[in-house]
Amino acid sequence: LEAFTGNTLTTFEALEQELRAHEQQLQDMQSVQQELLRNQKVELVESIAGGISHDLNNLLFVINLNANLLKKHLANDQARGYLEVISKTIKRANRLSSQLVAFSGRKSQSTQAFQPLELIDDIEELLLNAVGAEVDFHLEAADDLGVIQTDKHYFENALLNMAINARDAVSGRGKVQIRLYNQKRQVQGESRNYVVVEVADNGSGIPLDVQSRIFDPFFTTKDVGKGSGLGLPMVHNFARQSGGFIEVESTPGAGTHFFLGLPHCHLAAAAAAEAAEPAAKAGRESVLIVEDDMTVR
Repeated sequence: LEAFTGNTLTTFEALEQELRAHEQQLQDMQSVQQELLRNQKVELVESIAGGISHDLNNLLFVINLNANLLKKHLANDQARGYLEVISKTIKRANRLSSQLVAFSGRKSQSTQAFQPLELIDDIEELLLNAVGAEVDFHLEAADDLGVIQTDKHYFENALLNMAINARDAVSGRGKVQIRLYNQKRQVQGESRNYVVVEVADNGSGIPLDVQSRIFDPFFTTKDVGKGSGLGLPMVHNFARQSGGFIEVESTPGAGTHFFLGLPHCHLAAAAAAEAAEPAAKAGRESVLIVEDDMTVR
């Protein structure tokens, strides 16, 4: 009886372990399937966004060009005021178009090695204006930040997008902190050194059911007209194309922390900058403009 009971228990334990293993495999398969579906959706939206941004740029170019030409021939102040409104609206549309281009990946990154502190000093005032005067804003950066190799324009846009999201999370009246520091992380099984940009706010936090969707294109929890749903997806694409990562930690009622990590580069920033500056060449070359849209041409 003891032998039978022991064998039965052993069998049940083995079955239980096998069941747990199957459950884990099922969870892994479901996770892979969800990631595959997300990637397919992102690829589809990227393709659509790229096509829309191209056509939109052409239309905006023609509108802006003709508005500027018309402005030169108008003496009426009221009419010139209307054109000024048109020009400002075109600029807003251009920013949206730029987000579409960046999200679609059709504008390739112009990478170079640089020290993030150089860029932070240049855009600190821009970040202050982005979060607003009523926000308690703090910017901290370690003195020994590593050199990164990425597109400066995309990096600047990523910082601004995360800062604006943090501002919206605190309704323009809370605390927003941006910290830059070095950190060794293991990402996808590989241990590397990163420059991490941490953007923290003390807002209401992100509900768990929303956290899994914040990087989906065109998904937004903001009111109609206040968010395009492209900011965080653009940051996500930028991190991926730069070989880095982006993570979020949020507790409802306790604020949100975003972590954007970009891998260290072994090149010296100064030497890389010199190498990236080709010598100017004077000559008598011709420029050929090829454009299928007659109004743009």
